[in-house]
Amino acid sequence: MTKSLKILLIANAFKNHFASSSIRQIFYRVASSFSHTVSLTGVLMADGGDGSLDAIKDCIGGKIVDLEAASSLGQKTDTHYLCKDDTVYIELANICGMNKVNTVNSYTALYSHTYGLGQVIKHSLKYKPKNIVINLGGSISTDGGSGALCALGIDFYDRHNQKVNLGGKYLGQIKYLVNNIIVSDINFVVACDVDNPLLGDNGTAGVFARQKGASCDDVKLLENGLNNYARVLNDEFATNLVNAVGAGAAGGCGYGLMTALKAHYISGFEYISNLIDLPRQIQESDLVITGEGILDDTSLRGKTTGQIAKICQKLGKELYVFCAFNKLTQNYRNYAISYVLELCSKQKTKASLNDLELAAYELMRRFNDEQMESR
Repeated sequence: MTKSLKILLIANAFKNHFASSSIRQIFYRVASSFSHTVSLTGVLMADGGDGSLDAIKDCIGGKIVDLEAASSLGQKTDTHYLCKDDTVYIELANICGMNKVNTVNSYTALYSHTYGLGQVIKHSLKYKPKNIVINLGGSISTDGGSGALCALGIDFYDRHNQKVNLGGKYLGQIKYLVNNIIVSDINFVVACDVDNPLLGDNGTAGVFARQKGASCDDVKLLENGLNNYARVLNDEFATNLVNAVGAGAAGGCGYGLMTALKAHYISGFEYISNLIDLPRQIQESDLVITGEGILDDTSLRGKTTGQIAKICQKLGKELYVFCAFNKLTQNYRNYAISYVLELCSKQKTKASLNDLELAAYELMRRFNDEQMESR
């Protein structure tokens, strides 16, 4: 009798569609109908963006702490962080991220900030952590982390000695700062989904601000503001990290936290991959399934899907990818992907749970048929 096909599902959150835990739950339910031919194991995965806390907690456990904090535009929003032993884990996307706004436009690009992130960091200090890991992906702001630093005790002033407003739009007005920061003796880590520098054509404004609703003029304003902001921080902290790996993460929040909090950069994918021992789990499977909300060319250049594809290629495992929308312009087979399944028709703007269940059924039926033919 042929043994069951061992399938590893690497469930990655679909931004604005599904949580990774929902994806795993649906695949488990569908796979149970094919239990005589397939054996499915599901792990939660993220790269520092949406779903990172879910993936970390699923692996190591810990205590969820609920609280209210400021969203990217200042409204109160429900959020949470994770405590485990002497470490606190925070997810920016769940506080002031892109998934917290209904639309992106010039207003969100210029006025969004990270003050809520600083509030959550401050709240977590009551647990006296030795380490704070901040997952920085999925941001909507381009404020260089200035909002977070304000919440932690750094005030920014203009040439009239007035406090500067929150948001990337006002970074160019900063003349000096007053540093009364409230954190010390904590090892900060920023887990990032990108490795861009702060400034320049490959910097945070030049590459990512348009995705957050910025116009061409807005990008120039934000770039100039970040340049001024960096000058002030560099003078205060006697360092220059504008070209550091990950400085451009989360609208420059990587730079702000690395400079003022001495945070250390780590790849969000590598961090969570190591936690769940992903290469071993892929090695022990017969094939791998993963998914992404919008699959495009950037997905294959360093994002979660592309990283998984590299591991599968190295270990000689087939990779099947499902997505809400397939916007690839390149042949996915060139990236060691065996098959791509799109959930939505071109007429739809968002995938439903029913779309996901149908996709799961199609994949499981395909694998079942292949197993039956081999017997």
